[in-house]
Amino acid sequence: MCRAKQKKERKSSRVKAVAEGESDNSEDLEEELLHIHAMNVVKGSAKANVVEANIEGVPISMEVDTGQEYTNSIETFFKKLNSKVKLHATKVVLKTYLGDKIPVHGKGKVRVHYNGHEQMLPIYVVEGNGPALMGRDWLLELPLDWQNIKKIQSPNVPKQNIEEHTANSGVFNKEIGKLKGVHALLQ
Repeated sequence: MCRAKQKKERKSSRVKAVAEGESDNSEDLEEELLHIHAMNVVKGSAKANVVEANIEGVPISMEVDTGQEYTNSIETFFKKLNSKVKLHATKVVLKTYLGDKIPVHGKGKVRVHYNGHEQMLPIYVVEGNGPALMGRDWLLELPLDWQNIKKIQSPNVPKQNIEEHTANSGVFNKEIGKLKGVHALLQ
């Protein structure tokens, strides 16, 4: 096959643009395609921002996901609530960052306790085994303690390292040092 024909075939299969249409109908808002921007954490990558909340009296760790519009929880956590919350059918379609659909079992309203605040907030219950994700809908309602969420702490320095530093303090001073016992000839 000639190269010109190969290039033409390759170009025809590429996506040039993606457009999003607008709708006047408010019922269509829940039908829109929503994306959950979550990826698996690779060993050695940045640690996820996790907050401890309480949903209907049951403690839960949730990853803060500012890239996600709606908050969701997996089905196994929802079962711990012992039918305290009624799920309603929803037409919302959730997808992973890679475009895979995530089955949605329904939408409910839950009582959330976080950091001394209590709110009734919506939650989507999804199939899978990933973490519960706190989306922008909850972030707008709950005053998160960003100082502690994004806190950077230095590790505890072992006492041995401090003693070594003190014993070799001559190496760490700002004065110019002298090399003893070595003779050099400059030419």
